Amino acid sequence: MVSLTGVNAAAAAEAAADPIVAVDLDGSIVYANPATRESFERSSLIDIRLESILTVQGGHTLLSVLGPTPQRVLVEIAPDAGEPFEAEMSVNPSDAPEGRYWVLVMHPLPRQELSIRELLRRATHDDLTSLANRSYLLEHIDTTFRDPRTADVPHCLVLFDLDGFKRINDNWGHDAGDAVLVAIGSRLLGLCRPGDVVARLGGDEFAAWCHNIDDRHVPDLARRLGSVFADPVEFDELRLEVRGSLGATTTSFAHDPNELLRQADTAMYRAKASGRDSHVIFDAAMAAELRERGVRERELRRALSTEQFVLHFQPVVNLATKVVIGMEALARWDHPRLGQLQPHDFIPLVESTLLLDEFNTAMIEQACNQLAAWQEQLSRPLSVWINVSPNHLSEAFVDRFSTLIRDLDLVPGRLVIELTEDATIATPERVAVLESLRALGVRIAVDDFDTGHSHLACLADLPIDLVKLDKSLVQGIAGRPERLSLASSVIDLAHALNTEVVAEGVECREDLEVLERLGCDHAQGFLLAMPSPAEDVPGLDVGDVIDLR
Repeated sequence: MVSLTGVNAAAAAEAAADPIVAVDLDGSIVYANPATRESFERSSLIDIRLESILTVQGGHTLLSVLGPTPQRVLVEIAPDAGEPFEAEMSVNPSDAPEGRYWVLVMHPLPRQELSIRELLRRATHDDLTSLANRSYLLEHIDTTFRDPRTADVPHCLVLFDLDGFKRINDNWGHDAGDAVLVAIGSRLLGLCRPGDVVARLGGDEFAAWCHNIDDRHVPDLARRLGSVFADPVEFDELRLEVRGSLGATTTSFAHDPNELLRQADTAMYRAKASGRDSHVIFDAAMAAELRERGVRERELRRALSTEQFVLHFQPVVNLATKVVIGMEALARWDHPRLGQLQPHDFIPLVESTLLLDEFNTAMIEQACNQLAAWQEQLSRPLSVWINVSPNHLSEAFVDRFSTLIRDLDLVPGRLVIELTEDATIATPERVAVLESLRALGVRIAVDDFDTGHSHLACLADLPIDLVKLDKSLVQGIAGRPERLSLASSVIDLAHALNTEVVAEGVECREDLEVLERLGCDHAQGFLLAMPSPAEDVPGLDVGDVIDLR
């Protein structure tokens, strides 16, 4: 048993209304004042391990808070009799002839303060894991930057994203998924220091804000925190293997919470792209890339506001009549500095920003307005084909088309929605959206169709009117018997399901003649016409026919 250092300190502790104890390095009680003995209704608490009568909140253990610096933590105290109660506990290291010990002062929290703290906790913490949430993390980082005592100290932000988490939910249910999230959050807390902040940002994404970590030690930190995925998570009788991608950055590159989050996010997705279950540390090269991307994003916003994105149109020709039956709308960026950019130059950038919906809306409205103009100008039907990403398919998307059809007085059957490859997965939600579009009279086409298993299945599972043979099947078909056989099978299957077939990427006459013999319905490609602005589209001003003879 130790005596608190100093006569005054000992007298104050003996007279204090709050419980005061001293513990040694093992967490065993070596001193307890009368208020402590009264609270726990025990005549003596000496040599009892403190963790047997209280729990440190926030996922920390008692030993983890017995450090060299003073701390304040919330604890739940469980007396022998009566209800458990919460207290704020200050932890102060001290030295005595017998060795180092820690003085713990517990201040029970009144009911009103507990209610306020609970409201605050709910606003700043995740309900499932009890970890900090995104807003608390960003506020804490901002406070770190503004505090002169910590502003110039190096810190590290680490992001974690679980790989294949959706599969766990789909295979074993959301209770299993929740168990995984709770387990990973708890492990992260155990791997971090008490002063660090561990947060769940939402879904299966976590973050750790680690203080006083310079660039040299980030690789070791990343490896240590990556061990959170080393062991499976046990749920009922299951052992669920969990893997994750990790991205880290330091305050060497930014002193703004959102910029740090963006850098760590960039590193994390670089880790995912490298094969998952790995970690990437943000560096100077990535910083330069991110700055360039920021410039491009600002240019992208300006391009949308000043209508720099325009549509070019490539004819779709009926092979039986040689008449242009439709126009595929293809986006171009008339960049004031770089000239005209093709989709592969800017679509990945658009898809990685919050501007995707705005971009898609602008292109769809532009295409529909052009269709309205052609309806007035031409004496025969002509359709417009619009490419749509799977992320854009929703009931709101259907409502937008319904409004455009009504406001522009469009003939619905002259609108063709081209689905990209990812959209051919026949989920119930996707089928419902496509059925709603067809109910409006809009036709559905599948772009880049090949002989993949999922593609062949989608012909029967989705409400599809047309399929477009991918150029990998079309180009060179005249000299490649195996391609001819595959294309013939797809054309026959499509026709058996009352679906028309379009060959895209036609660039030589020999391939076109083979496709005609196979019974392909329509074709498009550089042999027939290059994409052009609406006013320059070939075949509309010359009898609406392209001479293929």
